[in-house]
Amino acid sequence: MKLLAVCVRYGEEAYPEAVQHLWQMLDRSFPRAGKFTVVIDNRRRAAESAKLDERTVLAGGDNSVFEFSGWQHGLQALGEKLDTFDAVILCTDAFRNYYTAHLDVFDDRMLDLAVRSPAAVGRIDFWPQPCTLFGHRAQYWLRSGFMLLGMNALRQLPSTVGIADASLLMSRDPAAPFWRDAPLSENYREYVLDWLTGKGSRIGAKYHSTFSLSEATMEHFRRKVLCIVNEHLLTVRLRAAGVACLDVEWLAGQMRPGATIRLRTTPEAQLRMVGRLGTPKLATEAGK
Repeated sequence: MKLLAVCVRYGEEAYPEAVQHLWQMLDRSFPRAGKFTVVIDNRRRAAESAKLDERTVLAGGDNSVFEFSGWQHGLQALGEKLDTFDAVILCTDAFRNYYTAHLDVFDDRMLDLAVRSPAAVGRIDFWPQPCTLFGHRAQYWLRSGFMLLGMNALRQLPSTVGIADASLLMSRDPAAPFWRDAPLSENYREYVLDWLTGKGSRIGAKYHSTFSLSEATMEHFRRKVLCIVNEHLLTVRLRAAGVACLDVEWLAGQMRPGATIRLRTTPEAQLRMVGRLGTPKLATEAGK
């Protein structure tokens, strides 16, 4: 069994020990797998590359769509070697920065399941009510900080980037930041605004670095929204392709000897079974 990890960062200052911590987790959680890591540094030029050790290479990225374009660059850089891996972990250097208990329950059994089935495994976050994104339900999504996918699931995606141009969704007017015909439901727009600005009480949570929306912050807002939408679209696109998106804590509770894992269990049912439905406690750090 061969496991690839693609970890995206923007320089080393924020999380200088991220690669070391990632390797410690990989060795602890997946002892039976052969492992290799590609670190994409979006601060470096895309053409730059270096060998850090026998199991790790470092390459540059363009930061055009944050971790999403970084992952794609890392996967493409492997070329035909990508086909030699059975599964991939997509993560960022901030994977240990927030709620992290779910990271401790990843194990070889989940890796085996992801390889056998079209499945993606990670921490599921959610909005309070159903909403839509490009015509698809987008209430639940896998956190982009750390997720495990079998290669059969990854191959369902032409790219890890769902949308690259913020102008397709947003204006530059802080009074009306979203285009009227943008494919985002009204409550989705409200949730994103609440999350980033800290105003309103619709989601009961807020971004750790909230800011007021103004002409001066509009570009920052556009970049953050582009990243959030890409994070949510990743799950939307996987599910539309028939990939089971599984909460890792729910999956850990299902892996009893002889038990049948019901891959089509809905995200809502998964979270209900682990007692996480209620006020969302969002803690994603998609896109620096």
